[in-house]
Amino acid sequence: MIAMALALEPKVLIMDEPTTALDVVMQRQIVEQITELRKKLGFAVIFITHDMSLLIEIADRIAIMYAGQIIEDGPAMDLYDHARHPYTKGLINSFPPLHGPRRELGGIAGTPPDMAKLGKGCPFAERCAYVHDDCRTYEVKLKATDIVSDSPTHLAGCILFDELRSGKELPTELMLKHREV
Repeated sequence: MIAMALALEPKVLIMDEPTTALDVVMQRQIVEQITELRKKLGFAVIFITHDMSLLIEIADRIAIMYAGQIIEDGPAMDLYDHARHPYTKGLINSFPPLHGPRRELGGIAGTPPDMAKLGKGCPFAERCAYVHDDCRTYEVKLKATDIVSDSPTHLAGCILFDELRSGKELPTELMLKHREV
């Protein structure tokens, strides 16, 4: 299917879970081939996947979606090393690290929201370990998170960064918990 898509010489190739259910050897071969062809033919790739460890290796930039909206966007390694949104942190912690010592893998508690019943506020609030009252009314908008990094191109839609930027005092236990992860 990838070969058929490339036969039309696209400017952008959208790949939705192209390596799902493949063993890591086959995944590696496909990713290497796509990377080589991308350089040779000059097309862009939008790679849709839940596999953060694979994405980190091939992406220049990553956009994380939750409940149909982008909740974090940034340069791949900055996003991996300094995830801002709690959902992004949960995704990264659910895959083995790329390098370094082994660590216990985590999951994301709860279940995804019913898309037909999304209300006001952050759609991740019901599953978030850092939730507080304002999250349920907060309108999620991507904003630069350069208050904690040198990257003005790293955006997140989390009330924690709005409140930190505005100088609002957050509960101490919330801030300590956020810094731990």
